[in-house]
Amino acid sequence: MSRFFHRVDVLTKRFLTTSVLVGTAVLLSGCSGAVSNDSAAATGTPTLAITLTELTSATARTSIAFGNPAKVSATIRNGTTPVAGVVVTFTTDPTLGTFSPAAGTALTDASGVASVTLSAASFSASGAGTVSAAASIPTSTTPVALTQSIGYSVGAANVTISPVAIQTAALSAFGTTALSVTVSSSGQPTTVPLEVKFTSPCALSGKAALTASATTVNGIANATYRDIGCAAADTITATITGTTLSSSGVVTSAPPAVGSI
Repeated sequence: MSRFFHRVDVLTKRFLTTSVLVGTAVLLSGCSGAVSNDSAAATGTPTLAITLTELTSATARTSIAFGNPAKVSATIRNGTTPVAGVVVTFTTDPTLGTFSPAAGTALTDASGVASVTLSAASFSASGAGTVSAAASIPTSTTPVALTQSIGYSVGAANVTISPVAIQTAALSAFGTTALSVTVSSSGQPTTVPLEVKFTSPCALSGKAALTASATTVNGIANATYRDIGCAAADTITATITGTTLSSSGVVTSAPPAVGSI
Protein backbone atom coordinates (compact mmCIF):
# COMPACT_ATOMS: atom_id res chain seq x y z
CA MET A 1 0.00 0.00 0.00
CA SER A 2 2.85 2.38 0.82
CA ARG A 3 4.27 1.79 -2.66
CA PHE A 4 0.93 2.76 -4.18
CA PHE A 5 0.78 6.08 -2.33
CA HIS A 6 4.42 6.78 -3.15
CA ARG A 7 3.65 6.30 -6.84
CA VAL A 8 0.66 8.65 -6.66
CA ASP A 9 2.79 11.27 -4.92
CA VAL A 10 5.47 11.14 -7.64
CA LEU A 11 2.89 11.47 -10.42
CA THR A 12 1.22 14.41 -8.66
CA LYS A 13 4.53 16.27 -8.30
CA ARG A 14 5.34 15.70 -11.97
CA PHE A 15 1.93 17.05 -12.97
CA LEU A 16 2.29 20.17 -10.86
CA THR A 17 5.82 20.81 -12.13
CA THR A 18 4.70 20.47 -15.75
CA SER A 19 1.73 22.80 -15.17
CA VAL A 20 3.97 25.48 -13.62
CA LEU A 21 6.47 25.30 -16.50
CA VAL A 22 3.73 25.53 -19.13
CA GLY A 23 2.10 28.46 -17.36
CA THR A 24 5.40 30.28 -17.04
CA ALA A 25 6.14 29.77 -20.74
CA VAL A 26 2.74 31.20 -21.65
CA LEU A 27 3.27 34.25 -19.44
CA LEU A 28 6.74 34.89 -20.85
CA SER A 29 5.44 34.53 -24.38
CA GLY A 30 2.71 37.07 -23.67
CA CYS A 31 5.18 39.54 -22.14
CA SER A 32 7.55 39.16 -25.08
CA GLY A 33 4.76 39.95 -27.50
CA ALA A 34 3.75 43.09 -25.54
CA VAL A 35 7.31 44.50 -25.55
CA SER A 36 7.66 43.90 -29.26
CA ASN A 37 4.39 45.66 -30.02
CA ASP A 38 5.27 48.68 -27.87
CA SER A 39 8.67 49.00 -29.54
CA ALA A 40 7.12 48.86 -32.98
CA ALA A 41 4.57 51.51 -32.04
CA ALA A 42 7.32 53.85 -30.83
CA THR A 43 9.39 53.46 -33.97
CA GLY A 44 8.78 56.01 -36.75
CA THR A 45 10.61 57.66 -39.60
CA PRO A 46 12.85 60.53 -38.42
CA THR A 47 12.19 63.80 -40.28
CA LEU A 48 13.58 67.31 -40.26
CA ALA A 49 11.67 70.28 -41.69
CA ILE A 50 13.08 73.81 -42.05
CA THR A 51 11.19 77.12 -42.30
CA LEU A 52 12.01 80.82 -42.65
CA THR A 53 9.55 83.14 -40.90
CA GLU A 54 9.06 86.51 -39.25
CA LEU A 55 10.78 86.82 -35.88
CA THR A 56 7.54 87.01 -33.90
CA SER A 57 5.05 85.12 -36.05
CA ALA A 58 4.70 82.14 -38.36
CA THR A 59 4.40 84.33 -41.45
CA ALA A 60 6.69 82.90 -44.14
CA ARG A 61 9.66 84.91 -45.38
CA THR A 62 11.80 84.53 -48.49
CA SER A 63 14.22 87.42 -47.98
CA ILE A 64 16.16 89.40 -45.38
CA ALA A 65 17.88 92.78 -45.38
CA PHE A 66 20.21 94.68 -43.10
CA GLY A 67 18.24 95.54 -39.96
CA ASN A 68 15.39 93.21 -41.01
CA PRO A 69 16.34 89.66 -39.92
CA ALA A 70 14.22 86.49 -40.02
CA LYS A 71 13.86 83.36 -37.90
CA VAL A 72 15.08 80.00 -39.16
CA SER A 73 13.44 77.01 -37.50
CA ALA A 74 14.04 73.26 -37.75
CA THR A 75 11.37 70.83 -36.56
CA ILE A 76 12.44 67.26 -35.75
CA ARG A 77 10.01 64.38 -35.41
CA ASN A 78 10.28 60.63 -35.09
CA GLY A 79 7.18 59.59 -36.96
CA THR A 80 4.60 61.96 -35.48
CA THR A 81 6.40 62.38 -32.17
CA PRO A 82 8.44 65.58 -31.56
CA VAL A 83 12.04 64.90 -30.55
CA ALA A 84 13.39 67.18 -27.82
CA GLY A 85 17.00 67.76 -26.79
CA VAL A 86 18.60 67.41 -30.23
CA VAL A 87 21.36 69.82 -31.30
CA VAL A 88 20.64 71.41 -34.67
CA THR A 89 23.46 73.11 -36.59
CA PHE A 90 22.55 75.86 -39.06
CA THR A 91 24.92 76.97 -41.84
CA THR A 92 24.87 79.53 -44.65
CA ASP A 93 27.17 81.63 -46.83
CA PRO A 94 28.88 83.98 -44.32
CA THR A 95 29.10 86.75 -46.94
CA LEU A 96 25.30 86.80 -47.11
CA GLY A 97 24.06 85.98 -43.63
CA THR A 98 25.03 85.57 -39.99
CA PHE A 99 23.33 83.83 -37.09
CA SER A 100 22.34 84.71 -33.56
CA PRO A 101 23.63 82.95 -31.56
CA ALA A 102 26.82 83.30 -33.59
CA ALA A 103 27.61 79.56 -33.40
CA GLY A 104 24.47 78.82 -35.41
CA THR A 105 23.39 76.00 -33.08
CA ALA A 106 20.21 75.47 -31.08
CA LEU A 107 18.55 72.71 -29.05
CA THR A 108 15.10 71.38 -29.94
CA ASP A 109 12.40 72.11 -27.37
CA ALA A 110 9.46 69.97 -26.23
CA SER A 111 7.79 70.61 -29.59
CA GLY A 112 10.89 69.40 -31.45
CA VAL A 113 11.68 72.93 -32.68
CA ALA A 114 15.10 74.65 -32.71
CA SER A 115 15.44 78.24 -33.95
CA VAL A 116 18.10 80.88 -34.66
CA THR A 117 17.98 84.40 -36.07
CA LEU A 118 19.31 84.98 -39.59
CA SER A 119 20.59 88.49 -40.33
CA ALA A 120 22.18 90.05 -43.39
CA ALA A 121 25.97 89.90 -43.10
CA SER A 122 26.27 93.63 -43.82
CA PHE A 123 24.18 96.43 -45.24
CA SER A 124 25.95 96.01 -48.57
CA ALA A 125 25.35 92.24 -48.74
CA SER A 126 23.08 91.16 -51.60
CA GLY A 127 22.30 88.02 -53.56
CA ALA A 128 20.65 84.66 -53.02
CA GLY A 129 21.74 81.66 -50.98
CA THR A 130 20.55 78.79 -48.84
CA VAL A 131 20.45 78.13 -45.13
CA SER A 132 20.80 74.50 -44.04
CA ALA A 133 19.89 72.67 -40.85
CA ALA A 134 21.60 69.42 -39.87
CA ALA A 135 21.06 67.08 -36.92
CA SER A 136 21.68 63.51 -35.78
CA ILE A 137 18.37 61.92 -34.79
CA PRO A 138 18.39 59.15 -32.15
CA THR A 139 16.45 55.98 -33.05
CA SER A 140 15.96 52.53 -31.55
CA THR A 141 18.93 51.25 -33.61
CA THR A 142 21.51 53.74 -34.86
CA PRO A 143 21.38 57.58 -35.11
CA VAL A 144 20.08 59.00 -38.40
CA ALA A 145 21.77 62.08 -39.90
CA LEU A 146 19.33 64.47 -41.55
CA THR A 147 19.81 67.73 -43.45
CA GLN A 148 17.34 70.16 -44.99
CA SER A 149 17.83 73.51 -46.74
CA ILE A 150 15.75 76.52 -47.69
CA GLY A 151 16.58 79.36 -50.07
CA TYR A 152 16.50 83.07 -49.30
CA SER A 153 17.59 86.35 -50.85
CA VAL A 154 19.39 89.35 -49.35
CA GLY A 155 18.53 92.85 -50.53
CA ALA A 156 21.09 95.62 -50.15
CA ALA A 157 19.82 98.06 -47.53
CA ASN A 158 19.55 101.81 -47.99
CA VAL A 159 21.78 102.94 -45.13
CA THR A 160 22.23 106.62 -44.29
CA ILE A 161 24.05 108.62 -41.63
CA SER A 162 22.72 111.91 -40.31
CA PRO A 163 24.78 115.11 -40.07
CA VAL A 164 26.81 115.35 -36.88
CA ALA A 165 24.55 116.86 -34.24
CA ILE A 166 26.53 119.19 -31.95
CA GLN A 167 24.98 120.13 -28.64
CA THR A 168 26.99 123.37 -28.37
CA ALA A 169 28.33 124.48 -31.74
CA ALA A 170 30.00 127.65 -30.36
CA LEU A 171 32.35 126.71 -27.54
CA SER A 172 34.16 128.91 -25.12
CA ALA A 173 37.87 128.26 -24.85
CA PHE A 174 38.56 124.79 -23.46
CA GLY A 175 34.86 123.99 -23.50
CA THR A 176 33.27 120.57 -23.98
CA THR A 177 30.26 119.49 -26.00
CA ALA A 178 28.37 116.31 -26.82
CA LEU A 179 28.06 114.97 -30.38
CA SER A 180 25.87 112.34 -32.00
CA VAL A 181 24.91 110.82 -35.34
CA THR A 182 21.99 108.58 -36.28
CA VAL A 183 22.50 105.65 -38.64
CA SER A 184 19.32 104.53 -40.41
CA SER A 185 18.39 101.58 -42.60
CA SER A 186 15.55 102.13 -45.07
CA GLY A 187 14.55 105.26 -43.17
CA GLN A 188 14.52 103.70 -39.67
CA PRO A 189 17.27 103.82 -37.01
CA THR A 190 19.12 100.55 -37.33
CA THR A 191 18.86 98.06 -34.50
CA VAL A 192 22.11 96.41 -35.61
CA PRO A 193 25.14 97.82 -33.72
CA LEU A 194 27.59 99.63 -36.03
CA GLU A 195 30.88 101.33 -35.27
CA VAL A 196 31.21 105.01 -36.16
CA LYS A 197 34.59 106.76 -36.20
CA PHE A 198 35.01 110.47 -35.43
CA THR A 199 37.87 112.68 -36.65
CA SER A 200 38.68 116.40 -36.96
CA PRO A 201 41.70 118.49 -37.95
CA CYS A 202 42.13 119.90 -34.43
CA ALA A 203 41.84 116.42 -32.90
CA LEU A 204 44.51 115.13 -35.28
CA SER A 205 46.84 118.02 -34.37
CA GLY A 206 46.32 117.57 -30.63
CA LYS A 207 44.31 120.76 -30.15
CA ALA A 208 41.05 118.93 -29.34
CA ALA A 209 40.10 115.73 -27.59
CA LEU A 210 37.53 113.78 -29.59
CA THR A 211 35.97 110.34 -29.03
CA ALA A 212 37.71 108.16 -31.60
CA SER A 213 34.83 105.71 -32.17
CA ALA A 214 31.45 104.73 -30.80
CA THR A 215 29.00 101.90 -31.40
CA THR A 216 25.42 102.70 -32.27
CA VAL A 217 22.66 101.86 -29.81
CA ASN A 218 19.26 101.88 -31.52
CA GLY A 219 20.97 103.64 -34.39
CA ILE A 220 22.62 106.43 -32.37
CA ALA A 221 26.37 106.86 -31.83
CA ASN A 222 27.40 109.35 -29.14
CA ALA A 223 30.73 111.14 -28.76
CA THR A 224 32.36 114.00 -26.87
CA TYR A 225 34.47 116.91 -28.13
CA ARG A 226 36.72 119.01 -25.85
CA ASP A 227 38.70 122.04 -26.96
CA ILE A 228 42.32 122.15 -25.81
CA GLY A 229 43.52 125.08 -27.88
CA CYS A 230 41.85 124.76 -31.29
CA ALA A 231 40.53 128.34 -31.16
CA ALA A 232 38.92 127.99 -34.60
CA ALA A 233 36.16 126.32 -36.59
CA ASP A 234 36.78 122.57 -36.56
CA THR A 235 35.00 120.18 -38.93
CA ILE A 236 34.07 116.90 -37.26
CA THR A 237 33.64 113.95 -39.62
CA ALA A 238 31.73 110.79 -38.67
CA THR A 239 32.28 107.66 -40.80
CA ILE A 240 30.64 104.25 -40.55
CA THR A 241 33.54 101.82 -40.12
CA GLY A 242 34.29 99.74 -43.19
CA THR A 243 32.37 102.05 -45.51
CA THR A 244 32.67 105.37 -47.29
CA LEU A 245 29.44 106.65 -45.71
CA SER A 246 30.18 109.76 -43.69
CA SER A 247 28.74 113.06 -42.48
CA SER A 248 30.07 116.15 -40.77
CA GLY A 249 29.38 119.06 -38.46
CA VAL A 250 31.30 122.14 -37.37
CA VAL A 251 32.17 123.27 -33.86
CA THR A 252 33.83 126.61 -33.29
CA SER A 253 36.03 127.21 -30.26
CA ALA A 254 36.76 130.72 -29.06
CA PRO A 255 40.38 131.67 -28.43
CA PRO A 256 41.34 131.85 -24.78
CA ALA A 257 41.34 135.23 -23.07
CA VAL A 258 44.75 136.86 -22.71
CA GLY A 259 44.73 136.41 -18.93
CA SER A 260 44.04 132.63 -19.19
CA ILE A 261 46.95 131.85 -21.50
